[in-house]
Amino acid sequence: MTKKSNTISNVAKVAKVAEGQIPSAIKESAQQIWSASVDAISRAQQGSNRVFEALVREGEALRENIHKKTRKATSVSDVTARATDTWDRLEQVFESRVARALATLGVPNRGDLQALNKRIDDLTKLVRQQAGSESARKTPLSTPAVPKPAAKSRAKKPSSVL
Repeated sequence: MTKKSNTISNVAKVAKVAEGQIPSAIKESAQQIWSASVDAISRAQQGSNRVFEALVREGEALRENIHKKTRKATSVSDVTARATDTWDRLEQVFESRVARALATLGVPNRGDLQALNKRIDDLTKLVRQQAGSESARKTPLSTPAVPKPAAKSRAKKPSSVL
């Protein structure tokens, strides 16, 4: 029996030790979990800071790129405006020189032709009015028409044989 009582007392001692170790094991495990979660949160924050900083850098690069393109577009529009202005002045100089050359040669310009057309229209109206009033005053002549003499026929040339 002594052996049995020794075994029981050993089991009781082990149970007491195990009882003390189980709460400490749970406590230790909980601390490890807590530490791991704090570490994970810290890493996530650091990662999000890195991502945020990368996004800020990318935004600054985009802003700078847009600013450069805006400056180029402004520059291009300025150059286009200057080129258009220069082209317009060149066109005016060319037109005035051509007009002077045509005037020197005596070629009428557009205004001269328009004035001439108006004068022709006015004279045409006047002639029609005069013709209308004359035909109303005069009676048509009833004289027989004189027949025209017949046209002479040409003699044919003999064709040469080659």
